[in-house]
Amino acid sequence: PTPQPTPRKKSGGFYKFLLIAGILATLLGVWYAKESGSEQSRYERAVTLMNSGEYVEAIDIFEKLADYEDSEDYLLLAKAGYVDGHLDHEDSRTYWYLEELKDLSEGYREVYETLYQWKVEFLAVNTEEDDTTTDLSSASAENKVYWHFKITGGTPGAETELYYQVFVTGEKAEFEKFNDTYYSNSSGWIRAGFTLQNSTTAYCRIYDGNKELLGEKSIKIIK
Repeated sequence: PTPQPTPRKKSGGFYKFLLIAGILATLLGVWYAKESGSEQSRYERAVTLMNSGEYVEAIDIFEKLADYEDSEDYLLLAKAGYVDGHLDHEDSRTYWYLEELKDLSEGYREVYETLYQWKVEFLAVNTEEDDTTTDLSSASAENKVYWHFKITGGTPGAETELYYQVFVTGEKAEFEKFNDTYYSNSSGWIRAGFTLQNSTTAYCRIYDGNKELLGEKSIKIIK
């Protein structure tokens, strides 16, 4: 008799593969739907926070959402809102955000330059090196005059070189450079003496590193 072929058993590996693939696809779909819903809810919360002035929390969420919807645009709006609310008491965040915004908007560039521009405040003019409070309106030509000043402004942690001119009416004003660099809220003085034949006025001007005038103060010099 002709031998009959032995029937082969069907392998279950293929079916197991299909089963696992189906389960993974289902789980992936569930995760994607959940994640999409989570992003939408976080996006809506960030918009609500921004509209209520909670800019820091809104910014943190928008940064994590990356390119979801128009999060990048809202992120800039939130940063602008923070800056606008902190111009009178600026902090490191104000500086960080303005650094970014000034390259995108001429208006914020002007805000940046105004906020972080170096400024000089003349505290007093007198004849004492250590006296920053007595402000004289006139001084004798026989004395050395001290111009006491304080520097403010600049970006956080920045230093600047300074120049100055001290001269009397009718004289040519020569630029002199300070030996030290200055940072915000640092102070100093300039000493000068005058030889006069007639009463006149002495001037002191302080300039930034680019020789842009920061401030000026004058005093009457008498015999």
